[in-house]
Parts: sequence; structure tokens; C-alpha cells
Amino acid sequence: MISPQIVSDESQVIENIVNFNKDIDYPRIHAMIAYVRHWYAIPLPDKGWVFGPSKFIGYVGMDSKKYAKAFEDLSGGETEKGNLKKWFIELRPTDKLAQVLMQELRRQMAQYGKTVNALARIHVLKGAMQHSAEARQPPGSEGWRITSDPRILAGKPCIRGMRIRVADILEMLAHGATRKEILEDYPYVEDGDITAALEFAMDAVDHRLVKAA
Repeated sequence: MISPQIVSDESQVIENIVNFNKDIDYPRIHAMIAYVRHWYAIPLPDKGWVFGPSKFIGYVGMDSKKYAKAFEDLSGGETEKGNLKKWFIELRPTDKLAQVLMQELRRQMAQYGKTVNALARIHVLKGAMQHSAEARQPPGSEGWRITSDPRILAGKPCIRGMRIRVADILEMLAHGATRKEILEDYPYVEDGDITAALEFAMDAVDHRLVKAA
């Protein structure tokens, strides 16, 4: 038997995550859910966030039959140290996105009668970090404007990838600045950016904030 190859392209990982969710009822896959320590999450336009374990998604062309046949030769640790770390970043358990995704993972696994390992960690695509706010916001919101990129201001939530933080907008509003004044002082900021910052704050504190005039 030919040993499975570690993925060499991000698209292979995404395909495997999709396959995992299609085959999650397969006995061998279903049995391993509670033991998974590292879950990898991607946002899909039609499904929201979906998850896959490193032992499954880290090998080329993985599906339920290949997984069962090659099970003894597969290692999540091998794929985690291999190419997965090129495209994914591990979230700290205290990160808001990590908490949101862990709750969603638990919800999805509960549908299959399974619990999530207490030591489980969530990883997301580095590029997906820029769209995490959009994935959490309801349709019609301005959440897509909020980005978080480790390469920009240490990953703090920013406006459309620019070096202006959500916190900067909120601080100006808190000190009495109006929308008009902010837009005049920062020509590259749009009115929707201010709305997005307020929506982000509303989500963070989980109660209604009064929008500036």
C-alpha cells in the first residue's frame, strides 16, 4: 500500500474539509470525533463555518474509504507540523472568534451525538481571518468591513485592512465626535465603516449601543 501524501496546496485542504463533513456519519470517522485535539475551520458561502480534523484533512484526496484503509498510517501530528501550519493559524482559547467557533463546533457535533474534546483547539485559514467578522454578521450588516490580519497592527480588528482600528473609531465617538467630523478628518473612512465599528462593539458587549448622529 502506498503511504498517503501530505497536502501541498490549500485547495486540497478545503476539499478534504468538505469531504469530511459529507462523510461524518461513516463509522470510523464518527468514532474519532471526541478524540480530536485540533480542528481546522473554513467559512463556506452556503454553509457558514465547517470543520475538519488534522488527521483527515492533512492528506491528499482524503475521503471515508481512504481514511479507513490508511488509518494506521495517518498522523494528525505529522500534518500539523507539516503543511497545515503554512495556511492556518491557531486561535487562542480566549479569542472571541475561537469562542464563537468552538460553540458552533459543539453545536454541529451534538447533531451527531458527539461531544468535543475538552482540550480541542481551533485553527482558521490565515486569509479567512480577514473575513471572520463577515461570517459572524447577519445579512445586510456592514460586518464585512472589519478585518483582522496578524500582519496588520498585530491582528487587532481594523477597517478594511487599513491601519485604523475599530477601537480608534469607537474612541472618537466616545469623545463626542460625530460621523460627519470623522469622515471629514479621515477621508479614507466611509460611513459604512463607522456603522461596522458600532456593530462590532454591539456584538462584543452583547447589548445595544446608541449610534452617533
